[in-house]
Amino acid sequence: MSTGTGIRDVSLIESKEFLQSVYNALPCGIGIYSVSENPQILFLNSGYLKIYGYEGGHDYSEYDLYTNNDFFVDVLPEERAIVEAAIKKRLSGNSPVTYEVKALCRDGSIRFTKCTLDMINLPNDERYLQEVIVDITEEKILERSKELNKYSKSLMAVFDRICEVSLSSNTIMPVSTKYPGKERLNTVTNCQVYFEHQSQNYVHPEDRHTFLHFTDFNNIRDTVAQNGYAYCECRLKDVVDGEYIYSAITILPVEDDYYLYCVMNIDSRIKQTVLEEENKYLQEKAERDSLTSLLNRAATEDAVEFYLSKCGPESRCAMMVLDIDDFKAINDTYGHLQGDQLLISISDILRHHTRKNDVVGRFGGDEFIVFITDTQNDEIVIKKIHDFATEIRGLSETLNIDMPVSVSFGVTLTSRENTSFGEMFYMADKALYMAKRSGKDRYAIL
Repeated sequence: MSTGTGIRDVSLIESKEFLQSVYNALPCGIGIYSVSENPQILFLNSGYLKIYGYEGGHDYSEYDLYTNNDFFVDVLPEERAIVEAAIKKRLSGNSPVTYEVKALCRDGSIRFTKCTLDMINLPNDERYLQEVIVDITEEKILERSKELNKYSKSLMAVFDRICEVSLSSNTIMPVSTKYPGKERLNTVTNCQVYFEHQSQNYVHPEDRHTFLHFTDFNNIRDTVAQNGYAYCECRLKDVVDGEYIYSAITILPVEDDYYLYCVMNIDSRIKQTVLEEENKYLQEKAERDSLTSLLNRAATEDAVEFYLSKCGPESRCAMMVLDIDDFKAINDTYGHLQGDQLLISISDILRHHTRKNDVVGRFGGDEFIVFITDTQNDEIVIKKIHDFATEIRGLSETLNIDMPVSVSFGVTLTSRENTSFGEMFYMADKALYMAKRSGKDRYAIL
């Protein structure tokens, strides 16, 4: 692209101080260029420089440094064809050409501009292109906001902030917000630049990767095409107090390649959920045996009592009390670490062969309780005992214990007499004593 010599032709305007002062006093942008399909910039008034965000519009120095006097540098690449068509039309015709185009400002923001391109013919037969540029960004935002009002009115009942994103033109603009004074975006800007700026300055460091992946253009298109929307939760910094708040970002399709970028404060909800999870964890920790993670004695008793209070008279349940045979001898021979591992392994077996609604607990020492809910008949209970016993015997080889590993079972079933934990435990413990006396590694039912 030709950019000329870089030395402006000051004879046209700048040598005529009166015209220069008039042009600079105008509220619009004025540009004068050489007559070419790739024009050279000859003069820009202060209004032009202000629109594009250069040094308050006083001189060309910053503009030249940034643009290298490139005529098309201020135009979004995807809109360059509009400007090229306008230049060709004016060069081949006799009338001014008016067009609208999105302009790319120095800070990456986008301005909507309405441009009128005409020819200046001087008495000495010199000809120049003159462009009058009016910033119509606020009008466009208002116009687009009215168009989106049918969406935003209902959505603002849910979300705190809504912006419109155009992926094809790489722009993002504000639509509605509940907190105007806290809004970080108040004009049209470059969407990718905005997301990168958000990531570096407002997204919590631990959430940046998630946010950048979520706002990747291809990911937005693919996710919305697949799910009908895109959703992400991350922590965003509050512009007033600098605190990070949990926020939910939802991207909804509007039309073509336009989307609504909706942000909602979910800080209180997330923190309440975290608090509930922490309380649940602490409660479960208080109810669990620290070695085996089974229910402890008190929690086991409470769980069984709760179930018995809810089941009807026709419900049939079984309680097993298990005791490891010769556990003291194993501990004395192989040490407490191996003894602990045996307790953990037996706990895993009990968990594996019971259902979610059954109750399994460590009652203390080497004694366990298994409460089987809704058993249809005694055969089911007996099969369960055999499953437990067979797998527990195999721990002798698994744990390299050179002596038999077994358990004895005392079992009782619910009846009119056994309607509480205490009553069932008394009967099951009595049955366990009978099993132990009859030779261990066996069961007894009362």
